[in-house]
Formats: sequence, structure tokens, C-alpha cells
Amino acid sequence: MSAFDLVRSKILDDFLYKGDLSAGSKLPTAEALAQKYGVSYATIGKVVSVLASEGWVTRRRGSGIYVASEGTKARPPVKEKRIGVIAGNLHKLLPTRVLEGVERYAYPRSAVVEVASSFTGLGWEKDVEKEEEIVGRMRERGVDGVILYPTPVRKHREYLGETFRDFPVVVVDLYQDAMKRPHLVFDNQWAGREMGRLFLSQGRREMIFLRFDEKGYRSLDDRFKGMTSAFSEASQAIRTRVLDLGTEGVGSKTHLRLLEEILKMDPRPAGLVAPDDRYAHFSAEFFRARGLRVPEDILVAGFDALQEEEWGSPFPTTRPDFVQMGERAAALLMDLFEAPSNDIKEILLPCPLVHVMEAAR
Repeated sequence: MSAFDLVRSKILDDFLYKGDLSAGSKLPTAEALAQKYGVSYATIGKVVSVLASEGWVTRRRGSGIYVASEGTKARPPVKEKRIGVIAGNLHKLLPTRVLEGVERYAYPRSAVVEVASSFTGLGWEKDVEKEEEIVGRMRERGVDGVILYPTPVRKHREYLGETFRDFPVVVVDLYQDAMKRPHLVFDNQWAGREMGRLFLSQGRREMIFLRFDEKGYRSLDDRFKGMTSAFSEASQAIRTRVLDLGTEGVGSKTHLRLLEEILKMDPRPAGLVAPDDRYAHFSAEFFRARGLRVPEDILVAGFDALQEEEWGSPFPTTRPDFVQMGERAAALLMDLFEAPSNDIKEILLPCPLVHVMEAAR
């Protein structure tokens, strides 16, 4: 956003949308506004001229800037854009980061953000049903469009591909082709390929890939594709086994059972790729508690930069920028407000590897 657009938005918000000034009230001087917003006097002059042409303010020579009073050009009606953000558990870090990005983009543009969680506690299928219900309710209430961080598991029909076609929806992260919507995803296939090359560079030949047994995690699918492509390119004999975590969380009975199975495998795997950093950290601590050296005996890798300082030893992971994802999703959605389109646009965001050297020592 240019300095001009930002200052115009700020003046509207501070004095004309939410301010207590009535028609005919005086605004601060141009010099005071320039100091308040950290821009030049010339920029303030241009902004005030535009606001005057739009009917928001009047300028009185030698007197100052005033809120447009009766008798001047009528102030044009302004309808604030309303953006809906729908996600599962909004207490989790990644949806919170996306929401931060959406708000960071929307606020300077005087757009209102409405937030709703699709989490029911009754299982992912019920969460999908609630998600669909929320999309419909937001549309009925006059929300202009929605940014959706979708529930991953969808055993029933994919509603977004068939319904609400006249309603702008931008999907982030867990997009599926059946949705037929504009979307933003991280380049997890590239990240998986780079992770695979890391394991190859350390001579790891027996690999375990933990994933969920339900469909809906494009990120995990892309990572697995990337890793297997790295192994194929290397033309080396790599044994990769996929173990299903079900739909349970970190440290669940299923997670523990799979880790126990890994310990009993012959030969024992030299590498484990977890769905994210939480699973990686728990798995690494489990192996250490049973006498294995991590990463020397088994290299454990995670994803999504969820590592916390108190976890201690770092491990390979990725650092996708979910705040940027939220910002760009909001920008794409607001573009659709101005120029509606049914194009299925994909924005691929970088997903860099981090903590590689420290974990590999």
C-alpha cells in the first residue's frame, strides 16, 4: 500500500468513520496530520484534496480543514467490506497466524473481519458440516466473502465445488481440487524433495513417514511426493514405509504404538518424517528415553516451524509464513470483490528448510 493510500485510509478511519467529529468540525492542521502519520506535508495536501473532491472534507483558505457540512457535496455512502475467516480450532497456532495476516491487510483498508470456528468436538465429519453451515450463514448475513482454512477430512460430497458459486471463497493451506476455488498453498513438494535430499546426504536408507489415514491433507501428500521424487532422482535403494496415525493427536495410543513398532523393526529405520514439529518433538523424546541417540541413530524431522525454545535440541523443519498467507489471501479476496471471477487461481508460497545444520551435527 502506498503512503498516499495508507494516510487516506487512516484519516477516514480516525476522523470520519469512527471519530466523534460532526459535520462542520475542524480537523487537525495539515502540519499536525503530517507529523501524526509520519509523511510529508505534500502527501497530506494531496490526500486532503482527494477527500475534498469526494465530499468528505472542505478546505477554508487560511482557516483549515473541516468535516463536510450540509450545503457541501454530499458525502458518498461507504459500505465497509466484510471478510469472513473460518477455521477449525482457532486456539491452534497456524490458523491464528493466518488470521493475523488477514487482519493486517484488512484493517488499513477499512474492511471488517468476522471470525468463526468450525470445531465441534464431535469429530471431523461434523466439523465439515458445521463449516458448510457457517459459510451459508455468513453469506446470508451479508459478508462479502470468506477466507477458509478448511477441515481436512471430507468423506462426504465437497460442497464448495457445487454450492455458493456466486459467493467469493478463498481457501488456504489444505486445499483440495474438488473445491474449485482460488487458493494459496505452500510449496510442500519442494520442501519434501529438499528434506529427502537431506536424509540422503546423511546416508539414511530406511525411512518412516508418519501421516494420517484420512484423505484431506494436501500438504502431507505433497511432501511425500517430493521425498519420493528425491529418492528416485538419486537412484539409490531407499526403503520408505508409511505408518498411519489415524485421526488422533500427538502422544495418542496410536502414536505410541507406532513408535514402539519402529523400535522393533529390523533393520531399525534411520530416519522419521513427522507431520509437524509437535509429532517430531514427541517422537524424538520417546526415542531418547529408550536409549537412542537423536539424530545420530535416528534423524527425526518435522514441519511448520512450531518448535519452541524450551524443546532443546533443534531438528530439521520448514518455516512457511502463515501470516503472509493470510495477508495474500485477504488481498486476493478483496480483488475478487472488485472483479468477480470463477478462475481457479493457485498461489504457491515458499516453504524453506531451517535448523538443518544444527540438527545434523
